[in-house]
Amino acid sequence: MDDTDLRLFQLFYGNTRQSYRDLAERLGLTVQAVHRRIKAMEDEGIVERYTAHLSVPYLGAVPVYLSGRSRAASADEALEKLRSDDSVELVMTSGGNMLFVRLLLRSISELEEHVEFVRDAAKLEDASPIGLEGLVQVGDQSTAQPPRRTFEPSPLDYRILNELHRDSRAAVADIAGALGVSAKTVARRLDRMTKEGVIEFRVIGRLGAVPGSAGIMLITLRPGTDRTQFRRELKAAFGLRLIQAMTYANLPEKLFCLAWAPTNAGFSEMVDRIARDEHVAAVSSHVIFKEYHLDTWRDKLVAENARKG
Repeated sequence: MDDTDLRLFQLFYGNTRQSYRDLAERLGLTVQAVHRRIKAMEDEGIVERYTAHLSVPYLGAVPVYLSGRSRAASADEALEKLRSDDSVELVMTSGGNMLFVRLLLRSISELEEHVEFVRDAAKLEDASPIGLEGLVQVGDQSTAQPPRRTFEPSPLDYRILNELHRDSRAAVADIAGALGVSAKTVARRLDRMTKEGVIEFRVIGRLGAVPGSAGIMLITLRPGTDRTQFRRELKAAFGLRLIQAMTYANLPEKLFCLAWAPTNAGFSEMVDRIARDEHVAAVSSHVIFKEYHLDTWRDKLVAENARKG
């Protein structure tokens, strides 16, 4: 894993439909070199699969984060119980039985019900404050999630999206063959859904499989700190090793970061450097062990509408 692999992963993370040629041009590599690097990440388990969902802005959904130390006998025991809630989208584990959970709620009115379920099912103690997703920065790209619903997918659109959920890099011709329609029809409808912001393309990755040390940093800023400027300073300091930085809409002094270093010592140095910053009140770090990506209600919604079509 080197800086080029990190840049490639970040470029690919939010749009898996990008061609190898486009990625090669952005990275200054040959198409063959891009293909080799992606194949290596697939073989190592860093990239597990490519998927697509109805997008969070289109649905007006609410991503929520919480974490804490689990008193369950094992992470597998906690995960088995968490699977029964179709709002649980991501569970990450770290040392000391720490769990980090991402929920995707249909609306904010569901918050108390689902958070209480997660706390009980995973037997969380010393739970962190509940965080509502704000601005997300992956690599050089920063995105917020304003609600947006200007287009209603047709039954065929849902069938296309259901195929892309299985493999978001599937060729248009293969999708057309599976659905019994023309490639031109699939291409036209996919282009419309993409332009209207209906689809979210994603890489399902395993940061715990990355050679070196990948982990979570939970940062508490001192009151009055400019979060935007602080994120820029983090990016300038750590470059591509700062994989993701996220603010919370309801916690103005908190930041959630995913970072990587070639060694455990290197990751510790990153944490220590942040802790010494005059704008930082506290920072806790957690090396990622495992990640579990689960289908949620939005994926069931696509499957149900695809069957109707």
